[in-house]
Amino acid sequence: MTAGKGMLLHGESWDVTALDLETRREMARWIEQLDEIDVVRSSTTGTDLSDENALVVLIVLDSFDSLADYRSQPAYQSMAQYIQPLGLYPDKMMQFNIEMPEDAPSLRPRQEWLLHGCQVDVSKIDDGARKELIDEMSELRQIELVRTATAGLDLLAPNAISLAMFLDNVDSLRECREHKLYSAMTASIAREDLPTVAFSLQLRSAPW
Repeated sequence: MTAGKGMLLHGESWDVTALDLETRREMARWIEQLDEIDVVRSSTTGTDLSDENALVVLIVLDSFDSLADYRSQPAYQSMAQYIQPLGLYPDKMMQFNIEMPEDAPSLRPRQEWLLHGCQVDVSKIDDGARKELIDEMSELRQIELVRTATAGLDLLAPNAISLAMFLDNVDSLRECREHKLYSAMTASIAREDLPTVAFSLQLRSAPW
């Protein structure tokens, strides 16, 4: 069984260093209410596993075409109105938008999953180098510990490549980072000195 053609992973990583704990929790509550919107399959928010001052968001939408509908809904507008005065946008936020491949498997129901990925600024490399990096990211699906993954030019940021992959747990991520395919990808990013924002989020259930 597959996830469905065109399903969109819409995510964010917020630098919440300046916010107190209660404000962070309230911000998360506003974001997680977005799963009430019809085109939203799931909405998950949590502290980044590698950075206690980063709040990571994963919102799974039916498709990229549904993004405009999602942003027009009252629940989204109310959330945006809450966040706007906090002084985070746009300098304290990274956003990614990337589709899952048509043949991506559905994630089986279970207690938890782990999202791990990154967004890479590729503005200073040519199309050939961008394709090579995307190919290296796509090869991560060959790693047994990676249940599914997607990578490509970001749909709203043409000078960025986004990667998202799903694993069982933190131990799986640790082993994945030691794999030669993951090492090859990170080496390519380091060799070109490309600015990168990484993120890791514990999911309480399958996101679709």
